[in-house]
Amino acid sequence: GAQDMVGTQLGKALSPVLLVNNTIVNQIYGGHGTHTCFLSSSGLSCLGSNARGQLGVQTTNVAMTATPINVNIPLKGNIQSAALGTSHTCASVNGSIFCWGANLYGQLGVGNFIDQGIPSLCVATTPTSSPTPSPTDSPTSSPTPSPTDSPTHSPTSRPTHSPTNSPPSTPPSRPTYRPTIHPT
Repeated sequence: GAQDMVGTQLGKALSPVLLVNNTIVNQIYGGHGTHTCFLSSSGLSCLGSNARGQLGVQTTNVAMTATPINVNIPLKGNIQSAALGTSHTCASVNGSIFCWGANLYGQLGVGNFIDQGIPSLCVATTPTSSPTPSPTDSPTSSPTPSPTDSPTHSPTSRPTHSPTNSPPSTPPSRPTYRPTIHPT
């Protein structure tokens, strides 16, 4: 995999590696052959293809680079980790997720399908400050305290405690054993 290729290219180094400008690299992330990112004390730097904005630079005029480019994440703080897809990148910063690059399938989690050339906050990780005011289709963990007047629209999987139909008011007729005039 990508980790094996990087390990081979760096001589299977087990300690931090000195990269560009005397930066010590703590983590290396491979992006399925299109780009690579390095996490160091100075932040996240990426190099390789930028065809879909996966390097996190302001412009896609940088088609590719062999020199690491520092990624400018809007939220100040320590980057805990990063993950790279074929043409997109995500990073965890203080519990929030930022993603950038290809977004054809909505994989960046930013609420649209538009490629992002700069790190954008993943809306799936943004906590809400108050509960949802409108009803949801999700079941609750506790039952309703009292019965409702409106019927449900789907069958239940549990039997009820009382029958739903009342018995017929007249008993069924007994079969006759006499032949009929017109047999069927």
